[in-house]
Parts: sequence; C-alpha cells; structure tokens
Amino acid sequence: MSLSILTLGLLGLLPLGRKYLVYIICFFLSFSYACWTASSILHGQLPQVLEGKDLQVIGSVQDLPEHLTTGYSFFFRVDQILAVNGQANLDTKFTGLVRLNWYAQKEVALPELKAGESWQLLIRAKRPNGLSNLGGFDYERWLFAERVLATGYVNGKGESLRLAKAQALAIDPIRERMSEAIHAVLGDQASTGLIQGLAVSATAGISKQQWKLLQATGTAHLLSISGLHIAMVAGFGLLPMLLLWRVYPQLYLYLPVRLAGGVVGAGFATGYALLAGFNIPTQRSLLMVLMLMLGLLLRQRLAFSRSLAFALGLVLLLDPLAPWSIGFWLSFGSVALLALLSQHQPKPWWAKLVGVQLSLSVFLIPLNLGFFSSLSVYSPLANLVAIPWVTLVVVPLILLGILCLPLSLDLASQLWQLAADALDILFAGLGYLAQLPNALIYFPALPWYGLALALLGVLLMLLPRGLPSRWLGLICLLPLVIWEPNKPQLGEFRLSVLDVGQGLSTVVQTAKHVLVFDAGAKSPYGFDMGEVVVAPWLRSQHISQIDQLLISHGDNDHRGGADYLLANFQVKELSTNQLENFPRSIAAPLTRCEAGQTWLWDEVRFEVLSPHPELAYTKKNNQACVLKVSNAAYALLLPSDIEKSTEQVLLSSGKDLRADVVLMPHHGSKTSSSAAFLQAVTPQVALASTGYLNRFHHPHPTILARYQALGTKVFNTAEAGAITVEFPKQRSAKPIIFSYRDQYGKFWNRVQVSTKETSLDK
Repeated sequence: MSLSILTLGLLGLLPLGRKYLVYIICFFLSFSYACWTASSILHGQLPQVLEGKDLQVIGSVQDLPEHLTTGYSFFFRVDQILAVNGQANLDTKFTGLVRLNWYAQKEVALPELKAGESWQLLIRAKRPNGLSNLGGFDYERWLFAERVLATGYVNGKGESLRLAKAQALAIDPIRERMSEAIHAVLGDQASTGLIQGLAVSATAGISKQQWKLLQATGTAHLLSISGLHIAMVAGFGLLPMLLLWRVYPQLYLYLPVRLAGGVVGAGFATGYALLAGFNIPTQRSLLMVLMLMLGLLLRQRLAFSRSLAFALGLVLLLDPLAPWSIGFWLSFGSVALLALLSQHQPKPWWAKLVGVQLSLSVFLIPLNLGFFSSLSVYSPLANLVAIPWVTLVVVPLILLGILCLPLSLDLASQLWQLAADALDILFAGLGYLAQLPNALIYFPALPWYGLALALLGVLLMLLPRGLPSRWLGLICLLPLVIWEPNKPQLGEFRLSVLDVGQGLSTVVQTAKHVLVFDAGAKSPYGFDMGEVVVAPWLRSQHISQIDQLLISHGDNDHRGGADYLLANFQVKELSTNQLENFPRSIAAPLTRCEAGQTWLWDEVRFEVLSPHPELAYTKKNNQACVLKVSNAAYALLLPSDIEKSTEQVLLSSGKDLRADVVLMPHHGSKTSSSAAFLQAVTPQVALASTGYLNRFHHPHPTILARYQALGTKVFNTAEAGAITVEFPKQRSAKPIIFSYRDQYGKFWNRVQVSTKETSLDK
C-alpha cells in the first residue's frame, strides 16, 4: 500500500495529461484494494495454534448442507470460540467461514441439519490445505476464492446443540425447501440432481458419471446458474409487459414498454440469483446482466462497450479476486465475443447461430487448456444443441414449476417431470458423443506465455473478415500442438514423489520409459488418488503410456489408485508382490516382483531388492517391493512400507544399499528407518510422503532426528507438495531438487520449507 502511495506521489510530478493520471490512480487504487482483500483473507485464517485442537464454537449453517453417504458436508460461519480443548477461551479470536464434515457414527444417529440454523459444535479444524501437484485441482485456491478460512470436521464425541432454527423467509431455507420439494416429486430419477442444480444451485445430487459426461462433451457450464440463464430470466420479464401494453395501449402514455419490461426483468433476474444462493459467482453474473440491461435501456446514452466496462468494474469492486475463476473469463469473454461477432456481415439466422456457436467453442479452447488441460472434441456439436435446449426448454419448465408450486403441487410436478424428461433426452445424445473415440483430449501443462499466445491467436482468428493478418492466429496456436514437457536425457532419470496425502505414489522417468511406483489411496466414498492426482500429473507431462506400474503391496494407500490407471492408461506391465490383489481380467500383463529382478532402461538400472520368495513375512508391510534405481553417477532407493525386520534382511543380503536419495520407509514411521539401515544407505536426502497433520504423526520426531544426525536433508510432501529430483548421468553434475510449492506456489498456498538451496555434495 505504501509503495502504491509513493508511486502516485511521484507520478503527480510527471507532466502527464489529466485523463491518463486518473487512469493510473484508478489502477493503483484497484491494485491496492485487491491486495488488501487478499491479505484480509489470509490473515483471517485459523490461527496455527488452534490446528488439531477441540474447538467449541457457535455459529450458523451457510448455504445448503450436502447429504452424503458418510453424513454431511457443509459451510459453517463461526461467530465465537467458546473453549479450546475444554478450557474456556478468553484470548483467541476467530470468526469466519469454515468447511466442515459431520460423519455418521454407528452408535449415534446424526441430527437433522438445515440451512440457516444456529448451532454449538465441537470441531477440529486446520488451515486451508490441499494437495499440490502439477495438473491437479488447486483446492487451496478454491477455498481462498470462497473465503473459507479453515476446514475440519465435527467431533462426534462432543455435545452438539441446535441453538436456533432458521428464519422461515431467509433465502437459504427457501432454497432448501425448494430442493426438497423437487426431490419429493421426482424421487431418485437420474435427472433429479440436475433439476435441483438448475433450480437452486444444489449440485450435490449430480452423480460423478454425469459430471464426467458433461466434461467429456464440454457442456458442464450449462449446469451452473450462469449469466446466460440469468439473462434469459430477465428476458422473460419483458414478455408479460409486452402482452399487458398490447392489451392496454394507453400505458404507452405513462411508461415505455422497454423501461417497464427492463424493470420487471431485473426483478426476475434478481429473484433467480437469490434462488441460486446469491454467492459471489451468481452476484457477478447478475451484475453483468443488470449493467447490460441498463445499457440497453439507455442505449442512446450508454454504448454497449461502456455498459460492459461498467459491469466489469462493478464485478471487480464486489470481488477483486474474480479473475482467478474461469467463470469470470467465460462470462465477460463470451459477452464481448458476441458483441464482436454482431458486427460481422448479416447472415441467415441459422448461419449466425452456427457461426456464433463455433466461435464461442474456439474461444473456449485456451481457457479450457489453461484451467483443465483438456479439450472436448465434440463440444461445438454438443453445445449447438444443448445450449438452446437447456436455455429455452429445460430452465423455463423448471422456473414455471417453481412459480406454480404455491398454487398447485400437481402442476409443478408435471412441469418438473417434463424438464427431467427433456434432460434425459439431452443426456442420451451427450452419452453417444462421449463414447466416440477421442471425445476428450488431454494436453500437457502449458506455460502461461503459451496460453497467452494461444488466446491471442484465437482473438485474431475471430476478427471480422477483411481485416489483415488474421492468418497469424494459426501461428499463435502452434504451441498447443508442438510444446512438449522436458524429458530426461539418455543415462539420466527423474524421480517425482507426488503429493497424495497419507499414502504413496512416485514416478520414475528415463529418456523413453515411465515407471509408476504405487498409486495412492482410494476412498470407499469415491475420492480416488489415481484419478485426481496421478492421472492429471501424468497427462500434464504428456504421458499416456506406463511402461511398468509397480504396486509395492496391497495396502489401500499404495494400491487404491491403480484401478483407474489400468482403466485409463496403456499399461505395458503390472508388477506387484501379491498377484491376488488384482483380478485376472486386467488387460496388462501381470508379474510378481521378487528380489533379484533387474532390467535396464535408457542406461538406467532397475533392481528389485525385496521381497525374497523363500522367506515368510508376518506383516504385509514387510512383504512390500523394494526398488533401487541407479545410473553411472547416482542411486535412488524406494523401500515402500518395509519395517525393521525387512531392513535387517536387506542388510544381511550383502546387496549394495547405498543411495543418494531415499524415500523414507513407511512414511517415516518409528517402526522403520533403523540406525543400522540408515548407516548402510548413507542418504544425503530423504523424502517423506505424508498427509498434512496426519493422525499417525508421520514422520515421527525420533526418526527425523535420526536422519538429521547423519546430516541427511529431509523433505516432506505435506510441506513442499510434489517433490522432483533430477539425477544427471555424471558425478560432476549435481542433482536438482525442487518442489511444487517452490516452483508453482502462489500467495494463497501455505508457506513451507524451501528446496531451492538443496544440493547433493559428497
């Protein structure tokens, strides 16, 4: 802030025109406002001293609670902390939005949780935290944009008291009753969740398969209440006014129909935005629509471009962090593009419709690549049908049902059933497109300048015909098809320890081969590390084939994500210690990993050190596969979850265990990393794959002290995110170690230990 004020003072001394000085002042004021907003969110997060402690809080349920098979997931606005670990709280102040889970317990039934209610809860929470991997979803950014200051769960051992019921006329309880009415009418039909999402923005009922189908066809934007839907509802407000003014033409003497329709349309749009929860994205869409309507109402005074600029300014004033959302770019980019296309030469209506749809699809290419690193091939065709079908058929039926509900439940039920049938027809067509070959193409993670160049190319291509240099747009799109991530050279190899929380998944790359060592966990409730972490990371590196998938043992935190990789990647070989962990029907050749196996890829040697087939192991952990990777200069040891007894077997085997980098056995558990084992390995760097504030307290403090006593540098994925080590082929060159949070971390991410100064000198 002080820098901005100083800069403004210096600019005031320069001989600039008054208009340009005003622009500069507005820019610095806006920048300072955005920085202040971001700083307020970061400084308002849960104090670190309260993480993992029992907090007795009072507050209210925000938005609509999601009903899951495990219980509830909901937003809770904390108003006061009454006690910390049973002690009355007098000093620590914390208020704000918290995202909580309330898990069902066998012995105690969960109480009914309603939107808008006030509760006293016993919770355990932590600061916003997410998995940090290239290509993965940035959960911390999403929490930051939603102003969520902590995440946690309700401690079922504490007493939970409902302090007050929700106000009957509050918007969230009304939305909840509307959602329940839709479910009561439609039951568990496939389209029930979709109807609830379009009606009141309650998306918890949309299945995982439906989201995948929408993503594969590029139509996911239709299931969020966007500026397009709000604009359509605003347009509906004009229809009754046109009818009324036609029946009573004398009304023209008092008020133009355009003004009356605009006012009523604005009311309709505002009401629909309230039904959507009036969250920040919906407010953004409403503001944009209202400003554009104002520009149309005052068209002789306010140009379309100026009304769009005013809408943009108001949105940024309301939410200076809006540009971090893809919805911001979709909303304003689409409207600006439509304005640009409207200046083209007149065409038949069908040609205009097709041209606009194709142009919007082309415009979305760099945005989809920037946010999702994927492209739906059949998106133009799908949206050509889906946009008018949802906008002109489905949404009007849903809204008419809402309007009719107070008058006739039967009529509302019929309208909602018609909307559900219309969605079933649409999804049948989308399902056909999604099953076509290469319906969804994945791209490697492009650098920001490549995406900016691609966006420039798209804009050049969409300029009106006759303008010079439009062909340069094709050249600007070349990075989309020719850019490739850096690969190791012959004789070199790269280790990537992915951030999968409390579990393990690593990738070893050579010049032309890829080995995936373990695949993270899979939750019984659907959260699959293979799908949300490992697969996006592989795709970000433009990897579609896995030469060997090595699953060290059958524990879920190592084996869980393997099924997704086997189903979605070409796996040339699957190796594991227990063949019975996988069905015989899998397509990949299945082999057992055993001590003594060796192979050579691109001048890099791989050797399995354990398990020994002739030995009997009493624990699954001790049966885990142990892999050593080495080239002419450096060595890496991946011991999975082995414990001290297997470490002793390895010491007795006479094998050379020395390694420059070692993955901590069993995530740094005190049952592993014996002193004798570490003396034999003599690692310079040890890597731990653990979850943030995990309940096992891995890595254990005594184990950390043991590594540090040897002078070994320790890094943890819970602190650094995904960790990458580049192993050169000559000893004169030093390995390079870097982490995701170091290389890609943003201001909203947790500040953690740096790997920038790490080297592997003898």
